Formats: sequence, structure tokens, C-alpha cells
Amino acid sequence: MKTENKTLLINMWKNKLSNVDLVKISQNLDNTSDGHLENLMLLPLKNPILTFILSITLGMIGVDRFYLGDVLKGIIKLFCFLAIFLVVFMAVMFNENIIFGIFVPYAIVFIWYFLDLYLTFKKSKKINFNAINKAVEEQK
Repeated sequence: MKTENKTLLINMWKNKLSNVDLVKISQNLDNTSDGHLENLMLLPLKNPILTFILSITLGMIGVDRFYLGDVLKGIIKLFCFLAIFLVVFMAVMFNENIIFGIFVPYAIVFIWYFLDLYLTFKKSKKINFNAINKAVEEQK
């Protein structure tokens, strides 16, 4: 029964952990009782695919970071987006040509957006690893 539960857990977590972390967790599960393995099935984990979709669709305003619990980074991303939006809006309202003035900050936010696609995906897997590892350690 223990082997079946362990295999089930590993299959459940296959997409939520990196391969290296999956091996580490698998080794830690060897010393865990059957009852504790069943409790681990109920552990709430972040979905890396959902994190990636949030990053693509709403990442510019920091929703992906809020989902991962990085509130400060989410607020920073939101304010950066709002600041650039405000500068562009003001330039249009006053017929100013400040393309070069906003190019650098916009480029920085744009690069950060694409880097965050990768970083949030990896971070969600790391958060899952830490949550599972903590739960396994508490049950020993």
C-alpha cells in the first residue's frame, strides 16, 4: 500500500516539481508512514501552468506575483506598469513627443516581463518543493 501511495503522490506532483526536486522528495517519502502519505495528497500546491498563464496574460500588472505570494514584487510590477501608462497617457494628452524618454523604462519593464515568465514558473515549483518538504519533515 505504501508503494502505491508513494507512486500516486509522485505522479500527482510530476508537473508541479522539477525533476531534481521530485527525486529528492521521492527519497524523503521512503521514511514516511502510509497515513502521512495520504495526508500529503491533500496538500495545496501552486500550479506552474496556471502561473505561466497568469504571467502571459496579466503579468504586466503583477497578478502572477500576487498568486505566488510575492506581494511586494507584484506591487512593484503594478506601479511600474501604471507609471509607464500614465506617462504615455500624459504625452498623448499634451501632444508631447517623449518616445525616447519612456523607451528606457518601458524596455526595462518589458524585459522584466519576459524574464518573469520563466522566473515565476520556476518559483512556483520551488514553492511546491518547500511546502512538500516541510510537510514531510513535520510528519516524521
